[in-house]
Amino acid sequence: MAVTDAELINSVKEKDISHIKNALTLITRKDRSFYSSEFDEALAYVKSNGIDIYNKFDGEQFKPESEWDDNYWNYINASLMDNFCDERINLLKQIGKKIYRPQVKQEPPAPTVRPPASPGRPPASPGRTRPSVSGGDGTGKLPFVPMAITAVILIVVAIFVLGR
Repeated sequence: MAVTDAELINSVKEKDISHIKNALTLITRKDRSFYSSEFDEALAYVKSNGIDIYNKFDGEQFKPESEWDDNYWNYINASLMDNFCDERINLLKQIGKKIYRPQVKQEPPAPTVRPPASPGRPPASPGRTRPSVSGGDGTGKLPFVPMAITAVILIVVAIFVLGR
């Protein structure tokens, strides 16, 4: 995947370390769980252009995992501006994977289409269906012809039997 962040590309061309760090922290804000590889690819892009944005780790004592939350993630992310180092990047990734879910785009469910209610009848309640009055063949046609033929046959038989 190619780097497409215009701010990052421009900052790399200008070798503006502060703007490069800012662009990288903005990428982390878009994907706090580091589900995508966008941050790693952007960082590799910076390195491939011969720019060293790393600082020596300042030795800050990090909070234990039991105290990780959104505010701490934001604090560590902001601290990358002054102390951009592997220790902070790795911690940011660990916190993000623990407290945020991956940002996966999900398709909204397809809307349920209900046929309009018959005149004089209220629409069916959600979750309830009306009994089918179709012929069962999937055509939606009522079974009048077979019923009529059966009725005629029964009437003829009844007349024939009773007429004797």
